[in-house]
Amino acid sequence: MSPTNWLQKKNNCTHAITPSQSSLPQVNLKFIRKKENNDFDLNDFLILEKVGRGGFSQVYCAYCDENAEIFALKKLDDEKRPILLEAIYREDDLLKKVEAIRKDRNFPDAYRYFPKYFGLHKAKMAGEGKKSHVFLMEFGVVTLEKIIKAAHSFKDESEILFILKELIAAFAILQENRIAHRDVKSCNIILIEDPRKKDNYFYKILDFGIGIELESKYLDNISSNTVYGYTECYAAPEIQSFINDKLMRFSEFEAQYNPFLADVYSLGLMVLEIMGYKVRKDSLWISRTIQDLEMNDYTILSGILKRMLEENPFLRPDFLYLKSIFEEEGYVTKPPNMSRYVKLALKIQERKMSHKMTNKELQDTFEKQKTLYEFYDEHEIKPAHDHLQNMSRIRDKIKNKNSKINHLLESSESEDEDLEQIFVSNAFGKYYLKMGNFCEAEKYFLENVRFYKRFLQENDERFLQKNDDYAINLEKKYRIFALTFQNLGLLNENLRNFSQAEEFYCLSLKLKNEKIKQPDSLLEMTDLLLANLYQKQGFFQKSQIIYNNNKCLDDILKIKRLNFFATLLQNKGEFKIAKNIYLEALKINGIIFREKHMETAHILGNLAGLYEKTNDFDKSKMCLLKSLEIFKNILGENHLSVSISLINLGDLYEKMRNNRKAEQIYWKAFKINVGLYGETFFYNTQSFIIIWVFYLKKMKIFLMLSIITYKL
Repeated sequence: MSPTNWLQKKNNCTHAITPSQSSLPQVNLKFIRKKENNDFDLNDFLILEKVGRGGFSQVYCAYCDENAEIFALKKLDDEKRPILLEAIYREDDLLKKVEAIRKDRNFPDAYRYFPKYFGLHKAKMAGEGKKSHVFLMEFGVVTLEKIIKAAHSFKDESEILFILKELIAAFAILQENRIAHRDVKSCNIILIEDPRKKDNYFYKILDFGIGIELESKYLDNISSNTVYGYTECYAAPEIQSFINDKLMRFSEFEAQYNPFLADVYSLGLMVLEIMGYKVRKDSLWISRTIQDLEMNDYTILSGILKRMLEENPFLRPDFLYLKSIFEEEGYVTKPPNMSRYVKLALKIQERKMSHKMTNKELQDTFEKQKTLYEFYDEHEIKPAHDHLQNMSRIRDKIKNKNSKINHLLESSESEDEDLEQIFVSNAFGKYYLKMGNFCEAEKYFLENVRFYKRFLQENDERFLQKNDDYAINLEKKYRIFALTFQNLGLLNENLRNFSQAEEFYCLSLKLKNEKIKQPDSLLEMTDLLLANLYQKQGFFQKSQIIYNNNKCLDDILKIKRLNFFATLLQNKGEFKIAKNIYLEALKINGIIFREKHMETAHILGNLAGLYEKTNDFDKSKMCLLKSLEIFKNILGENHLSVSISLINLGDLYEKMRNNRKAEQIYWKAFKINVGLYGETFFYNTQSFIIIWVFYLKKMKIFLMLSIITYKL
């Protein structure tokens, strides 16, 4: 599906789904249209990139536009090896059982340790004639193996103990349910970001391809005949002996072994790998390494590893015993700051991939990242910014490759490169504007203004005399310039430069009306922004005319129009009608975007102002607190929108005669503004004046009470 078609589909959608950041995401899988042969429609997915490859499988990162989620698609090459079908179905059964454990209330922490599994399906990849089996599961950020390669090693004992404790807890749950993984290694541990806490990651276990479920509830030993597909460098000594001695494996008196104890040994080797050791399975080397750890003050870790790496499996503890040791001893553990390691690992991975990519593949990746950015831009700031940064890096790589070619051919940048540059500049400016960093936002917008001035000096006919593609590119450029002027209008409005804001809004509207033929929902927003600006200045008649003439193209515009129009009616004193319109806007917004959305916060803030004017302070407080919570969740604690909400809340508490609470909140807002902009910024001056007036009122009340007391 092309980005253009996806955007058209998005604009026509009336029930878009947004992932929630406040709770664990509940994935709606209705989009998977299962048929009699258990296949599903891959057209619902946008394949972003290939992220891994195994002996008989390929793993893709895929985005589902109907569900607003990113998934991992593991495509199995079973058409080449029909004998693999049995192994595929066996893995599917095991993954279903692990998924049931993940949802089991008896294991409340299981969601932290196992990726969500959405089943085995049949699908036909683009360009392929036959359908293949595909595992659909939760997508992770990066594997522990890539973290180790990027960060080289972890040295803090408390951090290593934390990772070990998490993994022991995960494997202990599997052992309780009689499931042995049998392929424990760093590339099978994936980091998945905690949706409830920023920069916190879960360590989840991947790839149950050679896993096994033990039939007996009481006996842990299984036949050595089941040993296959092991990664040799992580294999326990008993496994290695089975591999080396085939006669013993398949003799009349078959050997038995405990797979849980073998996994404990593999995990012990993995911990040494985390610490930067190049693992050798030499018992003498392991003994010396543990002694080295003891001498370097890894007293707790060396004691645990000594038992985990015991050569004799009969003397080795299992996961349940290790878990009980951690619980009883109460070792001090500290979660490592994985966010910096994750970023480093992803950069290295991206660098390796980009070197292998052709210009066309880089361009396709840019378009896919752009598609994701444009979706998240209306919903969630952090993922939108991540995709924007990816776009910028990819664009730089394309530019560097093209510059070498252009230098040889003595030619200039292409029209596509110009278009990408102004798009990225406008997008970064818009991001910083949302975050309240007005100086940085202005820098990017002015970069586009300079480009626009150079662009006007060229003869537009030069583009139109060529083919239709140039005409299309020309309109696309005008669209981005119009959006840049719209954003400059917003920037100046925030800075209280109303006349300058009006000029930029009008310039944006002029480009929209004269140069852009295709209807555009983002540009239609300029009308509403100009109407809202007039409303702030008290020009209600001008504002009313624009609202009446505005044509809403999509749901976002309809909601904004209702919000702005209700504010106009509120300012004119028509409170009852305004209240009904606010509630209608909230209802529509809740259906389409759920509650945790920026527009919800804006509507609630305006509704709180209405309740305050009608002296319904309790409802006003409820709306303000909910609005403040949404702003904090989306924008963080230190943001201009948060400080403005706090000032409004302080004003409300003052009217409710809760002066102590009002004072605390005013100072909190002032500190946020000082931290963001310094003491001379407009909103800081406003905050300081509010605090000053507040103290004057308190002093006035104190003087009046003193006079009354004196007279008495």
